[in-house]
Amino acid sequence: MRGRERVIAAFKSWDTKNTGLISQEHLAAALKSLDLTQGEVDSLMSAAGAEPNGGPIEYARFVDWLDSGGSIPNACKEYKFFVGANWKCGLEDVIEVDEFIGKINEKWMAKRESLGDVEVCVFPPYVFLDRIRRKLNREMQVGSQNAWDAASGFKCTGVVSAAMLKSVGCKWVLLGHSDRRNVLGETNELLAEKVKRCLDSGLCVNLTIGETLAVREAGNAINTLLEQLTTATASVPADDWGRIAVAYEPVWAIGEGATPCSPEETQRVHSALRACISERAGEPAAKKCRLLYTGSVNEKNASQYASLPDVDGFVVGRAGLDADKLMAVCQTLGQPAAQ
Repeated sequence: MRGRERVIAAFKSWDTKNTGLISQEHLAAALKSLDLTQGEVDSLMSAAGAEPNGGPIEYARFVDWLDSGGSIPNACKEYKFFVGANWKCGLEDVIEVDEFIGKINEKWMAKRESLGDVEVCVFPPYVFLDRIRRKLNREMQVGSQNAWDAASGFKCTGVVSAAMLKSVGCKWVLLGHSDRRNVLGETNELLAEKVKRCLDSGLCVNLTIGETLAVREAGNAINTLLEQLTTATASVPADDWGRIAVAYEPVWAIGEGATPCSPEETQRVHSALRACISERAGEPAAKKCRLLYTGSVNEKNASQYASLPDVDGFVVGRAGLDADKLMAVCQTLGQPAAQ
């Protein structure tokens, strides 16, 4: 992978007056000169604080991050595991948000050596996205809890498009959560449109699927899950599955006091999902797609799922609002990648 010295040199080669600023046009050209893919360029532009049609960028912070141990793989690599923290509306005040982000950053720096192959993403409410992207350690990602499905340029009051999310530095978007399916009535067909719009806008998609207790007791769990998966991803090309993580959320296993799905059943479900993706999009796509478990998972039980062959990470709720618990969940997965 490309060394950080080459990236620093590329930045400075365009900053001939040593102003500490670089135009976005020159920044993109500098990164492309390193033979990076467009996806890697986009990731690094986001890490540098680039905004569409924005002015020159003060890149000192980005270079300082590289000098302090940040690396190009951490900015744009393909991670083996994923942990998402869905805040829902758990934090509603900017003071609380700032304090919590400070704690996450502190714990991340203390634990980073044991988290080498885990991608961490926080999913806050819309109103905090830009604030968190500016304050969160750049080695972690920011994602949105939802996106509107309309095409670019279609104007409607009170909605947030995928393009908007991309412009403020989001990498991921959470789609299909049971709150939106079962409370707000989102259908598989609507989610299919959202998945397509988000991928087309350059976002990665964390797609949640899950069955209710009534469906499970009727013996229709697997069929229901496969229908949700195949309908929502009907238009996903085989080479885009690396930008999708599928989170299995048994609706009957979520909420305070709920009993999580057993590890054995979780593996059975994930194995069926992986086989379905392989059949529809090919084995390489099935291997690239990360399958996550989300259903009352926490720092106490995560290790029971982390060792399962078809569990590639988690999406946590309450545990994601506690920095110690979040890092503990990550540690069940995170081991430095073999060199």
